[in-house]
Amino acid sequence: MSILVILLHHAKTVDNSVANALSESGKKMQSRVNAFIKELEVTPTQIWTSSLLAASETARMIAREYNQEPIE
Repeated sequence: MSILVILLHHAKTVDNSVANALSESGKKMQSRVNAFIKELEVTPTQIWTSSLLAASETARMIAREYNQEPIE
């Protein structure tokens, strides 16, 4: 049995602050990252996030692709 762990930094935010939401360019960037993850042909069993807005928004974007809810 093998385990694959993928660690991601949140996408670009408004005013570059983790307390703010993702910027439009950050959302576009995250969409490209989501496409790359799909190309890996792996399905996450768990998606973890911190409670910071930027991190949780990034995690929700990934989780949505796999019909999951991120774990905070």
